[in-house]
Amino acid sequence: METVAPTYSDEELASYYEERLVATADERNQSPIPEVSLIRWSMGSNEYAANMATCLQEAGFPAVLEGRDYYFEPGVPAAQQDALNRASFVCNGQYMMHPIYGYGWTDEHVGVVYDYWVEYYIPCMRAHGHEVRDDDKPSREAYVNAFNTAQRIHWWPNEWSALLPKTERVEMEQICPQYPPDEVLFGQ
Repeated sequence: METVAPTYSDEELASYYEERLVATADERNQSPIPEVSLIRWSMGSNEYAANMATCLQEAGFPAVLEGRDYYFEPGVPAAQQDALNRASFVCNGQYMMHPIYGYGWTDEHVGVVYDYWVEYYIPCMRAHGHEVRDDDKPSREAYVNAFNTAQRIHWWPNEWSALLPKTERVEMEQICPQYPPDEVLFGQ
């Protein structure tokens, strides 16, 4: 099952960009809001993480890319937290996630992820010698219906990947990705 990506007018994209800038400035305590311009939209979580890691490295922070995520190694001293918040704001403004990916998962997206985990991820991990507990797996209908509510069912079989040693986790992410490809999940 694939989803169909929504389309956005230039006005809708500009409005989304400005709304996200204001929200991000608030989250990162940026007042006044630093001047920033979009260089290009990040098309998916992998591209966003890569853009952010590179941008933050260029700003002098020890960002390390790992799949859909980035982290700081050896970390950022507390004295540099304000500078990191500012750099993160600017980098996000330059490489913001396109709204196709930035609005969160709809019921359709949740269903695609559920199917992927059940039909691909869990069997793939097991085929490579990694037991993934799924005895608490809800029905697809219950999971999808509760996901975007206060009664969300906490079932994330991909959490088992986080328990692997880092080198093995990185290797397994290539073999058994934790999420379906963005083009399947978001319908590009």
